[in-house]
Amino acid sequence: MQVCKTGNLSPREREILNCLASGFTYDQTARYLGISVHTVSTHLRRMRAKTSTSSLAALIRVSITEIDPPGFADARESHR
Repeated sequence: MQVCKTGNLSPREREILNCLASGFTYDQTARYLGISVHTVSTHLRRMRAKTSTSSLAALIRVSITEIDPPGFADARESHR
């Protein structure tokens, strides 16, 4: 059984991860969410600790691999 690493993230952490994964800089993310850049960095550090990742890229990779887009399973089955 695979443990869902991003399932432990708070709603705010998910918001920040979504912004960063969408290409926002730390500064853009902070302005968009009305928080400081330091708060973005703090949340990111906590997210990396919760998911046992060492970089933003690894954190985004983990979050992407845990998502099964609608219809993806059906598409997988049709190619077998």
